Amino acid sequence: MLYNNKTIAYEMIFVISIILFIIPINFAQASNYLVHPDEIITYTPVSIKHNSSEEKLFFDGMNYFKMKQFDNAIKAFDQLTKESPNCAEAYAYLSQSKYYKNISSTHPIADPSILQLDDKAIELEPNNPLFHCFRALHSPIYYVVEYDLEKALALNPKLSYAYYCKGIVSEIKKDDQAAIDNFTKAIDLEPSDDIYYMDRGDIYYQLDDYAKAMEDYKMVLKLNPNNSDAYFSIGDINYSLENYDEALNGYNKAIEIDPNYTDAYYSRGMIYFQKGNYYKAANECSKSIALDNECADAYYWRGWSMYELGHYTEAIHDFSYAINYYEEPEPDAYRGRALAYKSLGDNEMYHININLYNKYNKP
Repeated sequence: MLYNNKTIAYEMIFVISIILFIIPINFAQASNYLVHPDEIITYTPVSIKHNSSEEKLFFDGMNYFKMKQFDNAIKAFDQLTKESPNCAEAYAYLSQSKYYKNISSTHPIADPSILQLDDKAIELEPNNPLFHCFRALHSPIYYVVEYDLEKALALNPKLSYAYYCKGIVSEIKKDDQAAIDNFTKAIDLEPSDDIYYMDRGDIYYQLDDYAKAMEDYKMVLKLNPNNSDAYFSIGDINYSLENYDEALNGYNKAIEIDPNYTDAYYSRGMIYFQKGNYYKAANECSKSIALDNECADAYYWRGWSMYELGHYTEAIHDFSYAINYYEEPEPDAYRGRALAYKSLGDNEMYHININLYNKYNKP
């Protein structure tokens, strides 16, 4: 393992940042987790000879990384660190691959080795602005994040990816205007990048500025017609506006592009629920659960569908799963479970759950 003498120190950084709430930065709150075009390099690292086995290993790793096959990318870059220990890119992309694998998992955990790899990459190549962006992306401590992003921009003031990362940091800090400003700066520098518009559109959506959000999502699709997230988000806007047929079109298109789009199935279920087609609603939610058996929203909406169909025991089971998997208490899941118990004549469980609903249903 790299930097064994630092392992305890890195673990302490993670523990202290969590215990003291110094800055629990979590990019999973903001990013769409697409591998960004600016992260892909096409040159052969200077420490690697052309037409060598190390060069093949490097580009194999990059191809796996680009395709989001992170397990294979990790194997390739890890092997490259052994065969070419002075290749800074090997450490940087091993780190980034581990990071993406972690945040795409159901239960991401802090991995101190990621920052160790970042440090090694920067030690070997201190003036690479992209490596500073990677470390900023991975660090749990804001002052480290801010230092690295400022360093990246000092090295390359026109690096749009650095402004993109600054936008994500601003979003996590709930500074929406700063996030918009940074994403806009990234767009100004690289107007053909669909991901920048996607993230800015998400901020506008969160602010209920549906017109600007829709404008950005449509620009995403102009630049990348196969961006399933943009279609899904357009569906969300139309659902919020109660334009259910248009919302269904958006979700359908997202699924057409990505048949494993978990959230799009239960979102279709929400529309069928609003239309009173509870069988279809339950069926769509079941498709989401088949893809992700911890999808709280799918259990929630299937629970309400089962309740409306008179399947009260099944409704109780689904509401219970939803309650278990929601990260924060969802009052209406307790209310739904209470009503289902009441329909079964279990007044004791009704009162227990309605009291929980009242407990959590506070402004």
